Amino acid sequence: MKFGEEIGKASDDQPDNESESVNPVLIACRDSAAPDEIEYAIFVRNKVREGRQAFASGKYFSAADARLQMREWLN
Repeated sequence: MKFGEEIGKASDDQPDNESESVNPVLIACRDSAAPDEIEYAIFVRNKVREGRQAFASGKYFSAADARLQMREWLN
């Protein structure tokens, strides 16, 4: 498996049903995860997806620019 293969599918590969897209996040969380931990995991997953799409569209010119934006989003 390549880095980010499971999480970073192309936008046209994303399921239309929100419950289908949330299930991998729930599976990745530990069994005793609190609701706020699950919400944060979903938030991070969505921000990573937005960052990958922005990088692919040419909004960021380098990986360093993309990493900087991700740090700003997650802080």
